[in-house]
Amino acid sequence: MKSQKSVTLVLAGYNEESNIERSMELSYKALEKAFYNYELILIDDASKDCTLEKMYKFAEEHINVRVLPNYINLNFGTSVLRGLLMANYDYIVYNACDLPLAPDDMIRVLVEEENADVIVFGTIFVCCQIAHSRNHKALNF
Repeated sequence: MKSQKSVTLVLAGYNEESNIERSMELSYKALEKAFYNYELILIDDASKDCTLEKMYKFAEEHINVRVLPNYINLNFGTSVLRGLLMANYDYIVYNACDLPLAPDDMIRVLVEEENADVIVFGTIFVCCQIAHSRNHKALNF
């Protein structure tokens, strides 16, 4: 059963030609399956490859998809902020084009959560190495 919530998903990336088609498809399918009212905002951060062209092609073939190109590289945070400011719906989530967070998982939590004002998704990568020296042991996590 689809949720009555309205959701914007923002995907931002730079030089994601090898990832973008899969990312757009997975994100769009997750939205389409879970919501009646949704949009996918795609932000290209002045890529030098074919990322932007692939985004435009996807938007032409699918409803509820908008493309926001950055004409100069603004970096990920500013790109996401542009998407957040352009969002039309009540709930807004974002992800990078290499999908560090699985779209289905993000959407599932959003559908199931009824009382939260903010939901924080995250991945934790612990990778720490302290160099050898006379006084220190190497620590690898």
